[in-house]
Amino acid sequence: MRVEINGSKIKTPLKGRDVWVPITPEEEIRQKYICRLVNVYGFAIEQMCQDYDYSKITDKKIKSDILVWKNEISRKNNEKPLIFIECKSDSIIIRPEDYFKGIEISKQIGAEFFVATNSKQTKIYSKVFKISEK
Repeated sequence: MRVEINGSKIKTPLKGRDVWVPITPEEEIRQKYICRLVNVYGFAIEQMCQDYDYSKITDKKIKSDILVWKNEISRKNNEKPLIFIECKSDSIIIRPEDYFKGIEISKQIGAEFFVATNSKQTKIYSKVFKISEK
């Protein structure tokens, strides 16, 4: 898989087979990271989505850049995603408050991992479960 750019448009395979949107720095980072998820980490397009709007199922306005589920079936069944990914353009410095916000969102939607990325840095966080003693 590779990023496809045609003039001022970039192909977005998670939105549909032949969907092209205006290219922005953030959109280019997003599509490059989707390629990395497929080419390097072995995820399938069918187990991911882009720009998922959680306000449909929660009272909070949450829109994800990229979500990854354990498999295609768990995505189709609208189960909790495995990974919540937030993409930033290279001109934006990822600040600690971005991480805290992303971790909070991943907890709200039930994702096990949160990733914040631009092409300069990528940070991966997992949920920490607190075990209570009885």
